[in-house]
Amino acid sequence: MGEMPSPIDEINVKLKQFEIDNQAWSLYNDYSKEIRGRVDVLVKSILLISGGALTLSAGIFLRQDRPTIYTELIPYLKNSWTAFGFAIALVTVLILWLIVIASRHEARWAKMLRREATKLTPPAKIEIAVAWAIGLMGICAFFTGLGTLVFVARSML
Repeated sequence: MGEMPSPIDEINVKLKQFEIDNQAWSLYNDYSKEIRGRVDVLVKSILLISGGALTLSAGIFLRQDRPTIYTELIPYLKNSWTAFGFAIALVTVLILWLIVIASRHEARWAKMLRREATKLTPPAKIEIAVAWAIGLMGICAFFTGLGTLVFVARSML
């Protein structure tokens, strides 16, 4: 006949499971921190390059002693500026949206810690989908602006 586990054995099993869960959350948090760091670098790079390219090219082509530009390239130049502007705006909206998601997640986490909820639910799929959509549109706008500006520069040579 099998022996009944003692209360101490049951506590040890629960404690071991708690340690395993805690390790898993620790690994997850480390991974999340690394991903957030990469996103932060990408966002800062897009803002820096878009802002710099927009400022430099507008400064060059809007001053009195500007270089001569072929008339057919002017719409491309304007489009590159518009795309860079959209990239800056979209990346800024993305940052704000990620702050909203993190704030909502923090509120759910606090409820769990106060025992008002039994488990921590992840952000809604729609919140993540919206973040991806905004981010991808921002990246596309950035590369559109960059590619169009390079096209204008190469066409002027």
